[in-house]
Amino acid sequence: MRIDRSASPVLRRSAGPISNGLFWVNFTFRSHSTFPDAAIEPATFQVQQIWQQVDDQQREVSHLIDRTYRYHSVRELRWHLADRFARPIRSLALSRV
Repeated sequence: MRIDRSASPVLRRSAGPISNGLFWVNFTFRSHSTFPDAAIEPATFQVQQIWQQVDDQQREVSHLIDRTYRYHSVRELRWHLADRFARPIRSLALSRV
């Protein structure tokens, strides 16, 4: 996965409620599914848009990820977001719209 490191992500401390000493970072994303020949490659999806929930507002952060990458699972996307935002994996919450 290619990651655009030129844009520095900013996480506000108020990104979400505190649980076990971790600030939750909530993301909502819209995806586009691709269904190639299943005998060759399993179904994947690409993120069209992704937003970070900050307080009562959603901030689009689509420019911070490679939207051409084909994810095989939401779990994989979650790992990439944890890496991109330098957050523990268990502090991220994802929902698809």
